[in-house]
Amino acid sequence: MRIVSYDQLNDPDGFLKLMESAFFWPAHPDRVAEIRKLDERFRDCYGYALVSGRTVAGFVGTADILARTRDGKVEKVLGIHHVATLPGFARKGIAAQLFEHVEDEYRRKSYRFSFLFTSRSLVAWHLYRKLGYADLPTMEVAPRAHKLFPKAEKAKKQKKGKRQKIDYKLVERLHAELAGKYCGFAVRSPGWLKALEKIWEVGPGSIVATRDGYAITENFRNALWIDEILCRNRAAYVRILDRLLKRRPEVLVDCGVWDPVLERIYRERGFRFRRKNYGTLMARPLGKASVRSVFGPRFFWTPSDQF
Repeated sequence: MRIVSYDQLNDPDGFLKLMESAFFWPAHPDRVAEIRKLDERFRDCYGYALVSGRTVAGFVGTADILARTRDGKVEKVLGIHHVATLPGFARKGIAAQLFEHVEDEYRRKSYRFSFLFTSRSLVAWHLYRKLGYADLPTMEVAPRAHKLFPKAEKAKKQKKGKRQKIDYKLVERLHAELAGKYCGFAVRSPGWLKALEKIWEVGPGSIVATRDGYAITENFRNALWIDEILCRNRAAYVRILDRLLKRRPEVLVDCGVWDPVLERIYRERGFRFRRKNYGTLMARPLGKASVRSVFGPRFFWTPSDQF
């Protein structure tokens, strides 16, 4: 067995087989190349694979993620993604070998932390805990809000007009300004919104923007999900929320409410809240510093930051 980088793999079919078995993702090499071209977080190194003979037995993806510390500085941290082991090689310590290799590589680059997104409902969560990863404390995670609405008749179809244009630079400026008060995944590279649109198929209809705020949404299983909403003031939140409600969703869900102003608006409108979620962001220090000492008690992230 040997460990090689993604760029050293000479078996694209083997990688596709692994990704399809773990994530139902037909990872065509052209698609991976497109993702790396669009999103610079994956540009330098996409990850490492453990190869047994001619078989791609396991993989741990890597990404360069920007994070803002509590003293206002920006540093790169390791982002782990697409952790997978081929079923025939399960329970042989392959993931542990890959994690050890990856973390050693990034320690040599002076990275201080490693992060990954997962769900507590998955078996993998227990593996990550054994490997030294810990959930960011539940009490510090932003609450999730939701509300049911009576079923309404669908709005009459409007005559097709010009497709709504999104001011990408405006949204990126708003994010830089409004997320600037937080520590964590609160800083992004230029062009992140176009990358999000093309990789995750977030179209113009999924983004609502004004001069004072914006929301990124998705429709899934008869619900409208707010993946990210940031506004300058209460009036801007109300305007955007009213525009979203005009879509007549059966359920409106905000995946993470960080601003107390928005939380008050939701409470006034009868939204329900919960703090404990299966979805979690886990972290492991690669050195002596702790996540709390570097980033403070509240680590900011939204679903749009997932890697």
